Amino acid sequence: MSPSHLFIATAIFAVSVLAQQQTSVDDTSKYISINGSWTRLANQDPNLARWGNTTTLSTTKGDIISWTFTGLAVEYWGGTGPDRGPCLIELDGERQGEVSGYAAADGPSRQLFRKSSLDPLRNHTITITVSSDKPPNVCDLDRFVYIPVPTTDTPQPNAQPTTDATRSTTHRKVPTVVMLLSTPQRTPVPFSPAKNPGPIIGGVIVGTIALLGLIASVFWIRRDRRKNAAMDAEEKEREKLLVITCMEAKLNMELLLKASGFTGNPYIGPLRWRQNAIRNQ
Repeated sequence: MSPSHLFIATAIFAVSVLAQQQTSVDDTSKYISINGSWTRLANQDPNLARWGNTTTLSTTKGDIISWTFTGLAVEYWGGTGPDRGPCLIELDGERQGEVSGYAAADGPSRQLFRKSSLDPLRNHTITITVSSDKPPNVCDLDRFVYIPVPTTDTPQPNAQPTTDATRSTTHRKVPTVVMLLSTPQRTPVPFSPAKNPGPIIGGVIVGTIALLGLIASVFWIRRDRRKNAAMDAEEKEREKLLVITCMEAKLNMELLLKASGFTGNPYIGPLRWRQNAIRNQ
């Protein structure tokens, strides 16, 4: 495997490990801030697949619900049905557009918004605002789902791994209004770590080892190149010494011939050289 392929494989592996650590934060979490007349419904129909069998909704234009977190990606999940309307999504104060859970009939919750590649070194805030005062205009929150930054700190309360095993199966089919939320709250959640960071740490370790292997491969390749370059330089030096030796031999031969009184050209062949030598005696 080439170094580039090794690096790509390592990156894909690390991303796949992190993707398995998606964590859900239910609408009942105390870390979710509300502003306006939001109503929380409990004991939802199990066929609607509400996380924790609850949902929080509003039909008042301008009502806001938000959550502050630290993570690599975030999702907003809401219910579907004929009464669902447009909801404005903002992330870190920037408008992300409007989404809607409108459907011909009431249905299970679904992902209405997702944003990835978030800065892991800062807090992020996602905000949902009711953006219409004309039906259908229901905005509701079932849960937020996010990918935490790898850490070994204490997990956030009310944050559960997104698995079917954590979903309750005993419910009443008739929705029950359990509370009316009308007091503005703006309590940002502190650092929101993963519940089980073991696989993430393992992935980071494997990725680090692979990266070190890649660095070692590059080092050996460059070392071989330098070695080859050194061998080329040594070969050139030998050729240079050979040329110098030949030149010195030529010069010594000319000096010897001159000292013996030879004045001809020693390079015109053995016979002519012998004739010249005899003639000059």
